[in-house]
Amino acid sequence: MKDFERRIAKHIANLGSESQEVAKRAEGNLIRHYGCRAFEQMVLLESDPNPQVRLRAAWVLGYSHDPRAFEMIVRLTSDPDPSVRYDCAIALGILGDQRAIPILSTLMTQADNGGAAAMGFVRLGSVAAPGLIDLLGSNRQTRLLAIHILGTIGGDGVEEALKGLLDDPESAIRETAKDALEELKLGR
Repeated sequence: MKDFERRIAKHIANLGSESQEVAKRAEGNLIRHYGCRAFEQMVLLESDPNPQVRLRAAWVLGYSHDPRAFEMIVRLTSDPDPSVRYDCAIALGILGDQRAIPILSTLMTQADNGGAAAMGFVRLGSVAAPGLIDLLGSNRQTRLLAIHILGTIGGDGVEEALKGLLDDPESAIRETAKDALEELKLGR
């Protein structure tokens, strides 16, 4: 075993520490110093019995920006533990892989995952705009989240889509669209 592999293994062992400080430090070290080089060891953590280890592995893989991490993070969005599902929706956005857009769209329509999926979309940035525009025909809560995010990230077709909501029959939709358009102007 190479020296860097031993250091990775030490940090991985600390991901499950009862001390949140130790676990967070191990996660940070894996993100900052090892990234893609820790990939092989990180994917083995998908089935770890400790949910904190699974979600921290997803964060490390998300920040690695390694496309190979996509499938594992997606699988973890269906984890039995709600904190793992929540963090993995965000990690999909951090990963920066556009394949996450339809998955985040589905998650955003689910009550228990909507907020995390919204944060994932924000992390993806303006490339996610078409997927969010598609959500403008969804349920009320999803529409409101999508409008807010569109105002934050901008992108192709966003201004037109938001202007189209200014005549919506629901006042909350109209007001949120108006605020999002203002946000777009401030962001330019």
